[in-house]
Amino acid sequence: MGWTTPQSQFAQSYLAFLANNPKGATGLAETAFGYHIINIEDKKAEQWVIK
Repeated sequence: MGWTTPQSQFAQSYLAFLANNPKGATGLAETAFGYHIINIEDKKAEQWVIK
């Protein structure tokens, strides 16, 4: 997906996973659109790169 920020228009549970987990974390987030497997490839000041 590329770089994203807390201001991105993602579901709250998706953004919460990104904010509350470290670089390298892989996990599951449930949103109104279904379940999402997220891998945080990198983090820097208020930006995340995800797959």
